[in-house]
Amino acid sequence: MSFEVTDLIVALVISAVLLVALADFGAWTWLRRQFHIPKDVDWEQGVVSADAATDAPSADQVYFACAERLLETQLTINAALDTKTAGTVAVGSTVLPLTFGLLSLSGRTLPGATQWLLVAAVVAYVLLLMTAAWTSYIRGLEYRPELRTLRQHSQEVDGTVLRRWVAEEYALSGEINRIALAAKARWVGRTTLLLYAEGILISAAAAVALVG
Repeated sequence: MSFEVTDLIVALVISAVLLVALADFGAWTWLRRQFHIPKDVDWEQGVVSADAATDAPSADQVYFACAERLLETQLTINAALDTKTAGTVAVGSTVLPLTFGLLSLSGRTLPGATQWLLVAAVVAYVLLLMTAAWTSYIRGLEYRPELRTLRQHSQEVDGTVLRRWVAEEYALSGEINRIALAAKARWVGRTTLLLYAEGILISAAAAVALVG
């Protein structure tokens, strides 16, 4: 009976790891889209208020505010991704040694399946560290304009022209950061999925050790 339970646990672990891999490569997203019919969102365009002409900002002001807000949001997202990566590495680095310590203290002979699952957990942890390292490689975001250039332009042009130029620099920074953040978020997601895989493997190894 214990042999059958062990086989079942190993099969469930393999299935879970395969699902994690499919999710990372986008296969799960593709399957969800095949069975999901997106709903159209009705949005009615508003009308300009009667007093808009008296206090409405100029087009340049709206452009500047939106570009500035986008850049600030990207910087916040970048910090959040760094925090999530650090937390993921901390959890993965704590759980694995703790599991080895508890299993060694039990004094029981570990089944072969448990040993293989622990080896797989170590591999998942190493891959986690690799993806986290690549995530940390994408750290600095573009933040234009360059201060010296801004100072020089401030001495040569008026405020209206300068504000438009700064808005263009903000927008350019936002486009550059968008690509970097998309790549970084993808690697953070992979790091998180590897933490899930590590946790599944560790849990299965403990279960097999108890059953065996």
